[in-house]
Order: sequence, then C-alpha cells, then structure tokens
Amino acid sequence: MQKLLIIVALVAFALIISSCTTRGEIRVRNYSTTDIIVDIDYTGGMIVGPNRQYSEYFGDSRSVHVSYSGIYLFDGYTDIYIEPGDLEILTLNSDGGAVQLVNNSPFTIDHLYLATSSASQWGPDDLTGQLAPGGSILWTASPGNWDLKIVNNQDDEFFVYGIHVDMDETDTVLFDGDKSRSNRKGNGLQEDNSGRTVQR
Repeated sequence: MQKLLIIVALVAFALIISSCTTRGEIRVRNYSTTDIIVDIDYTGGMIVGPNRQYSEYFGDSRSVHVSYSGIYLFDGYTDIYIEPGDLEILTLNSDGGAVQLVNNSPFTIDHLYLATSSASQWGPDDLTGQLAPGGSILWTASPGNWDLKIVNNQDDEFFVYGIHVDMDETDTVLFDGDKSRSNRKGNGLQEDNSGRTVQR
C-alpha cells in the first residue's frame, strides 16, 4: 500500500513538472528606475517594480499582445509569438526623464505644448481635456532641453524655456500664472517677449 502511494505521488509530481515545462512563458523584466505597467493580452495591467520581473504562461501556440508604460518609459507595445516550451523575454529600460507641470494658478489650463528647445514649431496640443487648479500632468521626455507653452481658459499664453531633462529624473514646473513677476536672475522665472512669466 505504501509503495502504491509513493508511485501515485511520483506520477502526480511528474505530471505537474511536465505540464509546467510544456507551457510557454513570456517574461517582462523592468530595468527602469520606477514602476511600469505591463498589460499582457488586455488583462488590465500589472505593476512591475524596478529590477523586478513578471511572467505569464500559455499552454497553446499564439500571438500575445504586450503593452507597457512608465514615468521614464515611452508607452509602447509588441506582439510576441509563443509556443509551448518557449521562454520569451522582454527587457524594458528607461527611455528618458520626465517633465511635470503643476497648475498652481487660479485658472484652468486648456492647452499645453511641449517641444524641444531646437524645434521651430510647437506641434499639436499635448493636453487631453483640461488641467484644473491644483492638478498636475507628467510627460516622458528624451534627455535634453525642452520648452513649454501654456494657454489658460482666459486665452492667456505663458512660456517656460530651457527645461533640462536628465535620464531617470523629473523636472517639475510650478505654474502660478502671475504676470507681474520680473525675470530676475535666480528667481526661477522664465519670461517670453510679452513679459508673461511662469515659475519653475
């Protein structure tokens, strides 16, 4: 009787091991410096911490959609074909830093434009919806110098020039909408040719 129990246990263990080895695995490694969100086949997303990894297993051959986003990682996706027994590894590294705008003004911000300092045009509006007083928004940006154009719900325009973005760091702009400030050296203000200022 005891031998029979041992044999049954060994067979069950062998079945478990064989079922694990026949499944395909997609492993996502987060080598960025902050949390990232990984969504494998539209399951709602999983937060993966820095220097951590997350795996999903598949028992059949199929194409799997993997999307990802993070503070210092540009949003992206890839489709990975997986077969039973395969191990596919997706390694994600930081792409840059970030620019954060905090609306400390009494007005809603309706439009925001972020462009490299060397760009000749602002390009499309980077704001979806509106940014209420007290709200904040963050963009992932490549390392380098960036400019910011802010338009509030009074159609007033404000500019911040030369925001320096470093890899794996966030540069925060505190926007107070005060037009009366002078552009004194060291006070953290940037001024455009209309005299309007923002505070950094």
